[in-house]
Amino acid sequence: MTFGDYIRQERNNRNWTQDELARRSGVKRPVINLYESNEVKRPNPNNLFKIANAFSIDVRVLNVLAGYEQDQELPIVTPPDKLVSEINQILGRMIPVFDSVPGKHIVNYIKLHAGNEAPPNLNAYRVPGLVLEPEISQNDTIVTDDSIQDYRNGDLVICTLEDKPEIKRVKRSNEEIFLVNDKSYELGKSPIKVHGVVVGVIKHYRK
Repeated sequence: MTFGDYIRQERNNRNWTQDELARRSGVKRPVINLYESNEVKRPNPNNLFKIANAFSIDVRVLNVLAGYEQDQELPIVTPPDKLVSEINQILGRMIPVFDSVPGKHIVNYIKLHAGNEAPPNLNAYRVPGLVLEPEISQNDTIVTDDSIQDYRNGDLVICTLEDKPEIKRVKRSNEEIFLVNDKSYELGKSPIKVHGVVVGVIKHYRK
């Protein structure tokens, strides 16, 4: 019995159409049709795993029928639940990069440390437009620490002014703290909301 014949037999035994097998396995119906027509000599091992999972059979049965010998090295196919767990572990060690302030949509992830988990107080943002700071340019990525509350003179902070994202420099004057650039705003006063102190810049180089 060929691989394609076996797929068709198992499907018919369950009274499934090709569309039903496609829905249950995640393998596209035209691909299943090619398999059952024996027109594919070396099926994708990932598809073999998906079909075996839909049929609730050992994937090794399909491997042998598809021509993969038992002692032949097969591409490693990770079960979906384990794959999700591994992805979550990887993402847990990385810092999300948001497209704007406040963060709404994640556009990338970066890893800046060797620890097992990323510090929860760190965030990153893609600089959307022009900034009046020489070390920061459009499309750079800035890393911020939202746990810093003791602002120092000269600190850069990312904030929203009247709901508009801005990168401003801190200026201390006696016991008062201001954000400066083209205007001065007293820190902590409406309409200002500080989202973090800039602790790093990842440069974007035009290709």
